[in-house]
Amino acid sequence: MLVLGGLVALLAGLSDAFLFGRNARASTNTTSVPYKDAFDAVESANLSHSYNVIAQVHLQNFEFKYDSIPGRRQLGLLASPSLKDLLQDGIHVYAERHVFTQDKRKVTMQNFHAVDKDALFMHNVGATQVLIRRAAEVQMALRSLASEGHLETEASAVLVEQRKIAEAGVKHVELEIEKAKVQGMEDRLSLDVKKENELAVADKQHALHTERIQYEDIQRRAQNKEL
Repeated sequence: MLVLGGLVALLAGLSDAFLFGRNARASTNTTSVPYKDAFDAVESANLSHSYNVIAQVHLQNFEFKYDSIPGRRQLGLLASPSLKDLLQDGIHVYAERHVFTQDKRKVTMQNFHAVDKDALFMHNVGATQVLIRRAAEVQMALRSLASEGHLETEASAVLVEQRKIAEAGVKHVELEIEKAKVQGMEDRLSLDVKKENELAVADKQHALHTERIQYEDIQRRAQNKEL
């Protein structure tokens, strides 16, 4: 056991020494640059394009004839010239690609179209961001509509209250008019009664005056007879 442990330690030391020596030789030709200086022409991606790409790609179920697992159905994108027109940075075309059949025969596939899953994933990220932004805009629009509806409800309540007040005012005016009509009729009746009373008094006074004149005339005639 001690011999085995010493052998392992020796091999580990030789491995470290080999790696150190290799790194030392490689470091003589290495240039150090900051991470941020490793990229040029950096610009924001066209997320609308990514959304259109994800919206138009067609997922398919298929069986690969030369699959290592017979009869296995897979889900994915089958690269094609039409898909390359849509997903330009996500389709790589190889003049030849070698695969092996289940009986170990080598098959050369010509003009092989391969989907770059990293590019497809990034387009999916962009499309997801577009959907998130649109969902946020829809939420804002819904909140705005709800707020407008609330304001319209409040405005309707105010209008209803104002209408009730106006209707009450009209009713009050109608009652005042009706009251004035009744009062006018009562005043007219009072005037008619007063006028009738005045006429009756005048007639009575006229009758008394006529009787007095007649009495005086009779008295005068009686005196004249006595003379």
